[in-house]
Amino acid sequence: MKKPLLALLLTLPVHAYAFDYLKFAVEDTLKCAHPTVDNKAAKAETVSQSRQGDKETARVKIFYKGLFKSNSMQVEYTIMDASTKMIQAKILEDTSGTPALDCPYFGSWQEVK
Repeated sequence: MKKPLLALLLTLPVHAYAFDYLKFAVEDTLKCAHPTVDNKAAKAETVSQSRQGDKETARVKIFYKGLFKSNSMQVEYTIMDASTKMIQAKILEDTSGTPALDCPYFGSWQEVK
C-alpha cells in the first residue's frame, strides 16, 4: 500500500528541507546589521555551502546600496539540527565602512522561525 505524500514528508528528517539563506541574508541579517539600508534593492548569492553531521554551514555575499557607493557583506551562517533548528551568524567582511549593529544571531545561537 502506498503512503500518501503528506505522510511521507512528515517522516523525512528535519534537515530535509533547505533553509533559504539568501532570503534570510537580505530580510534578516542586512536589515538588522544596517537598518537604514533599503533591503528591497539588495541581492545575495551563495559563496559556499557544506554539511558535517548535524551542522550546515553556508557563506553568503550580500550586495546593497549604501549612501555613497555600492557595498557588500559576506556572512557565514551555521545551522544546527537539533530538537529545534538553531542558527548562528558571523560577518566575515563588510565594505560599508560603518560598523554593523550587533544582531541577536551574531555570536549566539537563535531559534530558526
